[in-house]
Amino acid sequence: MPRLFLIKHSMPEIDPELESTHWQLSPEGKRRCAWLASELTGQNIAILYSSIETRAFQTAERVARNLHIPVRTVPGLQENDRTDFPFIPDVAEWQHQFRNFFNQPTEQVIGRESANEAGQRFATAIQGLTASYPDRDIAVVCHGTVLTLFTAMYNKIDPFELWQSLVPLPAYLALDRLDYALAVPATCYSDHNERQS
Repeated sequence: MPRLFLIKHSMPEIDPELESTHWQLSPEGKRRCAWLASELTGQNIAILYSSIETRAFQTAERVARNLHIPVRTVPGLQENDRTDFPFIPDVAEWQHQFRNFFNQPTEQVIGRESANEAGQRFATAIQGLTASYPDRDIAVVCHGTVLTLFTAMYNKIDPFELWQSLVPLPAYLALDRLDYALAVPATCYSDHNERQS
């Protein structure tokens, strides 16, 4: 059965002075794209779709080059709108904010989109692009929050726990195209995995 690979971008260079939509990959993040490409090698992937955000597109571009497939940006695949949401360096506080985000899906807890709004926007984009390749695997480089929201729509998963599990970066999971059931659980970069390949 064809699958949908949902990929959380590689490690960015965090710059609190910039909106996260403009964060670029760090040197380590660029290096880790080779691991991601090796993980996807051998899959029946026809095309790599990407969020319009910089760190996602840079991840997609590097991986697509290694897989010799095209890459295309698609509006709607971007992270939840975090406009006016400040950078929070404290990890515990960051996690607290996102637990609230997932637990209050109709409220604008973070930025200008509720969890429901971000999830539906992402789902509409996914459903639009999957029709193009009905018999092939498709891979989408996107972001942890929207990836989590979409996966949780179709699977009995605690969204906060899935969101937390998507580190270290990059990370991916795969869903069956027929019903979006989880086919490959979250798999994250690790030095151990890289040494074994």
